[in-house]
Amino acid sequence: MPHNCGFCDKPFGLSGGVKKHIATHSECRRKWESMVIDTDDEDGTPVDFAYNETFSPLRRSRSESFDFEEDNPIASKSRRVTVEDVTDEEDDRQYFEPYPEAGWTLREGQTNFERYQQYKEGEGEDKWAPFGNEYESHFFSGREEWGLAEWLVKSLGQTKTDEFLKLPIMQNRTKPSFHNNRSFLQKVNALPHGPAWTCKKVSVKGNRTDENGQLLQEDLELWTHDPVECIKELIGNPLFKEYMDEAGSEWIIDDMWTADWWWDKQKELPEGATIAPIILASDKTMLSQFRDFPKQCLIACCKENWCPKCLVAADERGDPLNSLMRDPELTKEILERWRSGQHPTEFDEYGLRPVFKPFWANLPHTDIFLAFTPDLLHQLHKGVFKDHLVKWCLDIVGETEIDARFKAIPDYPGLRHFKKGISSIKQWTGTEHKEMQRVFMALITGAVPRYSLL
Repeated sequence: MPHNCGFCDKPFGLSGGVKKHIATHSECRRKWESMVIDTDDEDGTPVDFAYNETFSPLRRSRSESFDFEEDNPIASKSRRVTVEDVTDEEDDRQYFEPYPEAGWTLREGQTNFERYQQYKEGEGEDKWAPFGNEYESHFFSGREEWGLAEWLVKSLGQTKTDEFLKLPIMQNRTKPSFHNNRSFLQKVNALPHGPAWTCKKVSVKGNRTDENGQLLQEDLELWTHDPVECIKELIGNPLFKEYMDEAGSEWIIDDMWTADWWWDKQKELPEGATIAPIILASDKTMLSQFRDFPKQCLIACCKENWCPKCLVAADERGDPLNSLMRDPELTKEILERWRSGQHPTEFDEYGLRPVFKPFWANLPHTDIFLAFTPDLLHQLHKGVFKDHLVKWCLDIVGETEIDARFKAIPDYPGLRHFKKGISSIKQWTGTEHKEMQRVFMALITGAVPRYSLL
């Protein structure tokens, strides 16, 4: 039996889904908080509407309505409730803390989709346009052709789409309003799209000189999106509506990265402002997935034999030390002094490289060095395991003994048998690292001091 939210009437398969919806959907939760205050027991104990037999938002009549104040700030201090962390049928555990200084509503506006729909209505166009317009009355509706277009985009590439649309049954009987891939893409391109691309010419000087001794330079094209427009597009996309706290006034702690740091930054913003979480990524080659650590060093403006997060010396990595974290302001100051020809000693002491205008230099409330996450290949498999753990064990036990133990491991499904040991491996990949890690603990038992295995 489906369960409906008593505030917006949205259906859910389980009652736990309704509870989660009320907890995460700001408008429904605010209405629920209002009712908690209004229907307190005489002893001041709030009613748990999820389990109260006389009333529950899960069983609320559609005809009943609520009056709710929409003034900012969204939740006043007199309307505080405590949401108990309970386990429901979906085993979803979350803790909520209200933050009324965030997420004030400044104004309302239309999304790109709403503006486009309004434009089509004003032009007298069908809401499914540009699909189905000229052929709708003879063959099938714009909605049906929209469904065909959606299937083509999701299921077929451009070559297969062209072959499909040129089939005799499509050309002679079905007859959609697009007859090949080119005409199909023209209709797709007529739909609302995201922020536009802009192109800038950038002159880059190299490290080679011409016959006159001048540094060679090349003009490059830099294609960009406006990041603010990208954020507006994401926030205004109705596909993401159910995954957003519309007001931005709820602190939801359910993963490591949702705790104190986020709200420490929130306190630095003006009242009513809200942090918009954006994940940025770059990819310069098909092999970039294996070069995350070098890219981190490039972004940190440091050499690749230095740590991009802290100031530990290259020859002290792996030692039990407490190192100072890199400081964005100090790093920018040193780079600027180096660029102006002062050559500060800290430039070499901090392992910096001459990247004078890092993209993060003017980003407010940003410590780029805290944004780096461990690179599994270079820092875990190659760093912690191969360069430290395996090296230490080889120094203690010796290559001959370690190789003999690898050779003695019997064949077993799912485990790799290193018939020649590991000392002869010239190039280690992530696969070799993981296959050695599966057996390494058992392999060195009895060969190294017992406390080394703890």
